Amino acid sequence: MRRRALLEALCQATGREAPSTPRRRARKRSTRTLRLDRSHPVEVLLVEDNAVNRMVVIHFLDNDSFRVDIAENGEQALGAMAKKRYDIVLMDCQMPVMDGFAATRAIRERETPESRVPIVAMT
Repeated sequence: MRRRALLEALCQATGREAPSTPRRRARKRSTRTLRLDRSHPVEVLLVEDNAVNRMVVIHFLDNDSFRVDIAENGEQALGAMAKKRYDIVLMDCQMPVMDGFAATRAIRERETPESRVPIVAMT
């Protein structure tokens, strides 16, 4: 997945407007970083047991527009969500202790229609 595609998917899932694509000059590549509203960063819960996958996602979301918290399994995700409101959850499907499917079911059982958070499955 490319960084831009992930950014657009997160913006769509959280109801935010994606920034416009930076213009490219004919011979010089733009090095601008894509930014959302810095004053209201997207609160992301990344639920992933694999350290390499965590580093990749964190690298993609490495700017002031995202705040990423990490849980290494579904049980930790439930604990994190009990303490804090997230705009989106990026959930691995296969994890030890509690997998992403069980964690998603538990999250949905605890939610109200007003507090429903988008959960994106990652495999």
